[in-house]
Amino acid sequence: MARKAHVPTDDSRKQVETMAGLLLPHDDIAAILGISDETLRKHYRAELDVGRAKGNLTVSDRLHKKAKDGNIAALIFLAKVRMGWSEKIKVENSGPDGGPLKVYMSMTEEELAKHLAQLNEALKE
Repeated sequence: MARKAHVPTDDSRKQVETMAGLLLPHDDIAAILGISDETLRKHYRAELDVGRAKGNLTVSDRLHKKAKDGNIAALIFLAKVRMGWSEKIKVENSGPDGGPLKVYMSMTEEELAKHLAQLNEALKE
């Protein structure tokens, strides 16, 4: 038996926009309506887009208010997301006087013995 074609109503359109505004995933919205994801996107594209935009606006508005009120976490988050700030740690390795690192495997036995003696002296100090 063929499934009855879905026909959107004013109520279902409002419901979809509200759920999208709460940032529910599309598959959850479709499950609540009893339709497929494809049918949801086909019949409710505008409501999904407007609802998501309204939800983003609500979250953004509240985050900005928190930041203006001095909430440190909100300030840091906005600085990272909107201003490109980050907490990256840059590690650079270099040899003596900023030169290239010497690979110990390519050292002669005499050079390695010299370095080991220097390390032993440094550990005694």
